[in-house]
Amino acid sequence: MEFPAGTYNIWTRDSNLQRMDLVADFTTLTIDLKWGDVSTWSLVLPTKEFVNRWQLEGLYSSMLVPPGGCGEQGAPLGIIITRNNSSLKDALLTGIIISAERVYDGYNDTVTLTGENDSSFLRTRDLWPDPTSDYDKSTGWWSGTADISSDDVQGQCESCLAYYVNFNLGSWAVPERRLNYFNTAPDQQRGNQVTYQGKFQNLFTACQDILASQTNLVITESFGIKQVSETASTRLLYSWYEPTDKTEQAIFGTELGTISKFDYTEALPQANYVMCGGPNYDMSGSGQTNDSCYRMYTEILNQTSAELYGRRESFTDYGGNVSGSSGSSDQELAIMAAMQNQALIECSKNSYAMKAKINLLPYEGPEFMDTFELGDIVYVDIGSTPNTYTAGDLQFSDVIREINITVSPTDGERIVPTIADAMVFSRSGGTAARRALAATKQLRTMGGILK
Repeated sequence: MEFPAGTYNIWTRDSNLQRMDLVADFTTLTIDLKWGDVSTWSLVLPTKEFVNRWQLEGLYSSMLVPPGGCGEQGAPLGIIITRNNSSLKDALLTGIIISAERVYDGYNDTVTLTGENDSSFLRTRDLWPDPTSDYDKSTGWWSGTADISSDDVQGQCESCLAYYVNFNLGSWAVPERRLNYFNTAPDQQRGNQVTYQGKFQNLFTACQDILASQTNLVITESFGIKQVSETASTRLLYSWYEPTDKTEQAIFGTELGTISKFDYTEALPQANYVMCGGPNYDMSGSGQTNDSCYRMYTEILNQTSAELYGRRESFTDYGGNVSGSSGSSDQELAIMAAMQNQALIECSKNSYAMKAKINLLPYEGPEFMDTFELGDIVYVDIGSTPNTYTAGDLQFSDVIREINITVSPTDGERIVPTIADAMVFSRSGGTAARRALAATKQLRTMGGILK
């Protein structure tokens, strides 16, 4: 179907991740693309169109899985959306149907489908403490032993994410947990050093936390799953993503005529100082809880956020593992490192609070999927004169973290990118000031044993 500024094709997808048919009739398509999160979509179409295009057996068969089911390692029914006749690897979205609602009122008979992109598969698994084997159902222990409590990793951020994905969803997982036609992209060991304890956290949530635990306190990288083929052994591919600098090409400005509408909101952060309280630690080495037990503490401060907004404190309890009694300096260091990591995650998530939403003009300025895409770094100059700061102006560059797309046969296409989410911005005049502010970011940690 053709609409102003874009041509959209909506393909139905079977449980083998292959296209079945092209949707010819629909009312509204809405897509929320998200950087570092699961993207969502919804589609409203006539019930008859839905049944025919997804090749269901009838109106009262399942609306989510094909006849006979999709299998334990298979995928539910899904969707492939392309824009401007792009190839599969450049598709706007590939994903699964999460829910289907049929509404009949005597005149209209429609189905509203809601779904998520293929990164949703990461939500279907948890981090097993020993992902290489199943637990012994006769004893209740993993691999017949009692000493496996978590699956711990330490290394480059990209490597740690790939490790957990491979062992809990990919080819390294036990057979019944593997996703059909799935693989991970080659590990390039990008990102900072991180540590993490895997203990039944949700796989997707754990990956977000690991990404947030990098010591720069500002999250710019992302990860996810996207379909890359319909016939190869690898059809779904997990990848690590880094933003692309488009500040020279993608410039959004009111006086430049490339913004039809904007709004931005600034709010105080939830916390920029986080203290983490650890376990009661047995100083006597007896392994008993008594008067000689002390509690360990550590803190993380985002200095830049505190200087901007004032100190805002929060406390979190350490949720990791402690084995054996104390007396070992190695154990103390390991626990302290894990506590600092947990505090860092909380501080990274809560130190900043700001969003800027920009409505694009349909035919002028930066073009979606040409000049800019999700995850690109763009420049924004909202003021009376381009590149000149006056009171009330807003000038910054940041990652496009969300793009909301609405398409209908009657109203055409509407694209709204969201940028500057959880990032520092400057009102003090352009690139030099932004760089100077970024250079002031500091991370302060303190470790100790307090009674």
